Amino acid sequence: MLRKIEKQLASFFSTGDFFYSNELNITKDIIYKDGQIQVKNCNEPNNSFCFNSHISYRFPRELVAPLIQGFVGSIDLIFPQVGTESKTGQLLLLSKRSTHRAGSRYLRRGIDDNGNVANFVSTSQILIVEELLDDKTPLFAKFDIIRGSIPIFFQQNPANLKPIPFLTRPLDRCEEPFQKHFNNLNTSYHKITCVSLVERSKKEVLIGDCYERLCEKYGVELSWFDFHEVCKKMKFENVVKLLDEALQNDDGSTVEGKLHEYGLFDSIAETSQTGIFRINCVDCLDRTNLVQKFLAEHVLKDYIFEKYGLSTDHQFQNLFNNLWADNGDFISRQYASTGALKGDFTRTSKRNYKGLLNDAFLTMSRYYNGYISDYSKQCFIDFLLGHANESIFEEFESTLNVLDPNEVVDDLNKKSDQLNKAMEQLEIPDDVIILGSWSGFQSPLEYDTLKLRNDLRETSVFLTNRIIYLVQFDSTASKIIRSVMIPVEDVKGLEYGTYILSRHNSISTNPRRNIGLKFIVSVHTMPSLDTTDNATKEKFVTIKFPQNMDYGKVKHIINLISKTCHSSTLENKDIITTKDASTDVIAMMEHKFKKLVWG
Repeated sequence: MLRKIEKQLASFFSTGDFFYSNELNITKDIIYKDGQIQVKNCNEPNNSFCFNSHISYRFPRELVAPLIQGFVGSIDLIFPQVGTESKTGQLLLLSKRSTHRAGSRYLRRGIDDNGNVANFVSTSQILIVEELLDDKTPLFAKFDIIRGSIPIFFQQNPANLKPIPFLTRPLDRCEEPFQKHFNNLNTSYHKITCVSLVERSKKEVLIGDCYERLCEKYGVELSWFDFHEVCKKMKFENVVKLLDEALQNDDGSTVEGKLHEYGLFDSIAETSQTGIFRINCVDCLDRTNLVQKFLAEHVLKDYIFEKYGLSTDHQFQNLFNNLWADNGDFISRQYASTGALKGDFTRTSKRNYKGLLNDAFLTMSRYYNGYISDYSKQCFIDFLLGHANESIFEEFESTLNVLDPNEVVDDLNKKSDQLNKAMEQLEIPDDVIILGSWSGFQSPLEYDTLKLRNDLRETSVFLTNRIIYLVQFDSTASKIIRSVMIPVEDVKGLEYGTYILSRHNSISTNPRRNIGLKFIVSVHTMPSLDTTDNATKEKFVTIKFPQNMDYGKVKHIINLISKTCHSSTLENKDIITTKDASTDVIAMMEHKFKKLVWG
């Protein structure tokens, strides 16, 4: 495992996707003040754009070079002047990815409960012209723009080549995180105008419509610009129509009007950008990069070059196009493991069938990465950013899957709901005291049985002062389908210990992750032909604790059950050891094959 992590570490940091500066902390906002380039709030702790914040927190700040994941590129510019020497300048493009909800395309989508969205990227286009004015005053001009996933809970199935987005939570449960997201944006960027590029028909309309409804409800300015419809038949130059698009939830302004209103940072005019455009498509990659490039170019040419009488040489357009195309490729590679689609238009301002074929190849590459190789990469990202501890690698080795934190929350909510419904159906008497209830256990739910032919049954446990209920709940039918009721007074002994059912991965054989509890119960039997006396005999029933349950919590539950069953004994005794466990040959072969492919 360590060798695999070292290999992934070397591969991850050799991609050229990480940048730092010896002079500026580029994780922060770059400004021009007091005649020099500097950063805002330079003494504040590292922010969400600092990729190595977690892995370097033990080191003194002065020894750490803050890293960003994203893109940094620049081009040298020449501005020919009539009758005098040409002026020179530099155009810098800096994109930095947020470390919140970071990861790969199909594994990190939409929003989380804290208002963070996937593939959130802040991009700054900075123009520096030395000695622009006659008195040799320089120009520092900066235009900021952001991208980020649609701020609702949605996913796509990576097994499909063109997966349809679907909601993972009802729209009303998206509202609070949606508000958090835009409150955070307002704090950082003041005014926000959103441009959504998803389709109004076919596969993308569901999430586009949900986004529009939330924007309308909470007064967020939005332009829904169906890029594929407006620019169909490879007429990407039609993107210029975006400027005339009216904004919803506004007094009639257009995208062009908002660009003019927000302006940009201009060191000579002493103006600042007062708002920002938030651009998205489904992936926030290809369409998004093309539109961001268009808006940035429009601001550069119409708001800066024209204002200061700057004309460019014949090389400018090609250099500018390639700079933005490189930006798109970097961001796309980091999120989808391939370069950006439609990159030929970004580079050449032309679209042809050669580019179409290249996009088809990239689409197939994305399909492979999304379905195969991105899972192990996601483990590594979560670990480096402090979103998971080292146990994530053991989890992946065993399950060959990476859970989205949203899935964990949804699963907890689902289990909580099931517990409540099951408790209602049990009709526990009012005078009975409920001491605890837990979901996610497993049990045969049969006496004198340690394991079933297939897997154990998912079980919820309800502990009361009189009866212990072991319940299997069918979430589809919303009802209890099997249960075992154990009177507390009939529990004569408790045995807890290793409860291993298979040996095909490391988690399934880890004693601390596979703990069971055996209830030894006195069962009253009817009189037989040989005797008229009531007889008793002992039977047992077992439960297996969830593998992801903290060991301390396991011990707490065992002690609580033991105290409740006060007339019983408690003994540490293995139920099924690794030696006694058997593994289905087919299951083991299936796991090894998956590990060969995904691991």
